[in-house]
Amino acid sequence: MKILHATEIDIGGTATVINLLMRSQVADDSVTSCRCVAPERIIEALDKNLIQYTSTFKRSGRNLLSLIYFTSTLIKTIWQDKPDIVHLHSTFAGMIGRTILIIMKPLRNPKVVYCPHGFSFLMEGSALKKSIFSKMETILSYATDKIICVSQYEKNAALNAGVPDNKISVIHNGTPAFTAECKTEVSPYPPQNTSTINYLFAGRLDKAKGFDILIAAMQKVTNNSIRLTVAGISESEVPEHAKLNNITYLGWMNSKDLISYFAHADALVLPSRWEGFPMVVLEAMSLGVPVIASNCTSLSEAVKHNVTGILFNVSDSDGLSDIISNTSIDALQEMGRNGGERFNEKFTSELMTHSTLNLYSQLLPKYSKNNTTKDIA
Repeated sequence: MKILHATEIDIGGTATVINLLMRSQVADDSVTSCRCVAPERIIEALDKNLIQYTSTFKRSGRNLLSLIYFTSTLIKTIWQDKPDIVHLHSTFAGMIGRTILIIMKPLRNPKVVYCPHGFSFLMEGSALKKSIFSKMETILSYATDKIICVSQYEKNAALNAGVPDNKISVIHNGTPAFTAECKTEVSPYPPQNTSTINYLFAGRLDKAKGFDILIAAMQKVTNNSIRLTVAGISESEVPEHAKLNNITYLGWMNSKDLISYFAHADALVLPSRWEGFPMVVLEAMSLGVPVIASNCTSLSEAVKHNVTGILFNVSDSDGLSDIISNTSIDALQEMGRNGGERFNEKFTSELMTHSTLNLYSQLLPKYSKNNTTKDIA
């Protein structure tokens, strides 16, 4: 089986998923070739041994020139490699890639798998913009063998948009479990009294991530034992009213340095207005850290209310403040343990990679008996 992954996204959860899929597929006996077309910066997210299988292009943003570079690199790679499967990741890669493959069909006819990692018509935007993206997704679904939705919520939205049910498979994102040693390392949080509760936010300064909602909630917290640590945003990026005594800003951090903050957090906070199926939730759960999250989009599929974390209504800063102020450390620890068990049952990288390769094999029956997925370290 010859597999080609393609994306015009260079960072974030999409790059993480591609890395995990390629890691597994390069090591699989049924896969004779596994390559990727992606922006140059994705090299930062890939295992070193996967770089040799990657064809990169220049990307300066989501603009016309970058999309032209993506298009030309994808056409060249499809022509040369003759893949059996082309797996397209993200909206623009999906639209461009499927259009290319329609044109190339008489000469190259691979099976087409597409994962939007969150449909564009579900994101915030004008009604016209959402309608256009919705119609394009529905039309292009007929040029797709399988569409991978990362949540049942996303599948339901696709069905409502008119995408045929038989085109859709739900495969939740997965992530490797962090090692137990992370919990035994010295905590990176400043020494506090024994009643201190450390909440962690990890994300960018973006309206979709709802950081303004979290700031509004923290302004109402009067308990001096509660601290918030913010990774991914620096103090220089936020307005004066967000520079509170109970908040510490770390700025951008690489994944390796961030692990210890995850491992020693008492809870992760996700006040998002919109999400696909965030890897950060799964990373927290793998470490036994409970998640306090808005009940937007797919988050309720990962976070079970009052079991593995607590859900609150989108944009409800009062509700979030009440949760942060009044949830006991004992309750957080119990939900964290439950989250670790749920992660092992549903959200490991092995489950995601095996399900994806299984889907490929269903599209290419001659490989179905040789599916021997093994995830490498």
